[in-house]
Amino acid sequence: MTAADVAYVKANYASLEEACAGRPEALQEIRAVAAAGQLPQPSYVLPDGTQMVPADYFKIADAGREAFERQFLATG
Repeated sequence: MTAADVAYVKANYASLEEACAGRPEALQEIRAVAAAGQLPQPSYVLPDGTQMVPADYFKIADAGREAFERQFLATG
């Protein structure tokens, strides 16, 4: 990953730690849930190991499965 790549990711994504701030789940719990396939894996991992996710990473999970299915079917 080049320096320009890192700059792009940092400008457009949040670290998993930032995304988890203020949530009831612990960071390690979120990592375990993602590893089990119940949340998406981080979009990027920086050279220093920082996991980066979209700012709205939890939007679909928080809305619930039914809301996701409605939105998915409406776009089809």
